[in-house]
Amino acid sequence: MEIKITFENMEHSPVIEQQAKEKILKIRELIQDSEWRTPRFAELWLKANKQHNHHLAKLHLKTPDFDLNAHEECPDMYLAIDKVIDKMINLVRKEKSIIKDKRNKQDSERKNFTDDKYNL
Repeated sequence: MEIKITFENMEHSPVIEQQAKEKILKIRELIQDSEWRTPRFAELWLKANKQHNHHLAKLHLKTPDFDLNAHEECPDMYLAIDKVIDKMINLVRKEKSIIKDKRNKQDSERKNFTDDKYNL
């Protein structure tokens, strides 16, 4: 999985980048635990606001099955990263359950179609 981290209005920080990569890899593990394919890329934008004491973190996750976006704004950059990762984990879990429900529905429809009453 390709991970891209962009810093806006702030200098590149290896510590922040390392923490963000570790958190994003947790999302990757969550997705790989299932029968899904590996995510293609994750893109994280970190923006420091010069006028206000708020930092913005946006995360975009692209997989073969879905695209997800999350964003969070906090006074602390580390807190913003943690919150956006938590939001993304919740979105991934929700999307996984939706896809699983769709697959189960399709399987049950196939099973109902192949019941004895439909056999000729």
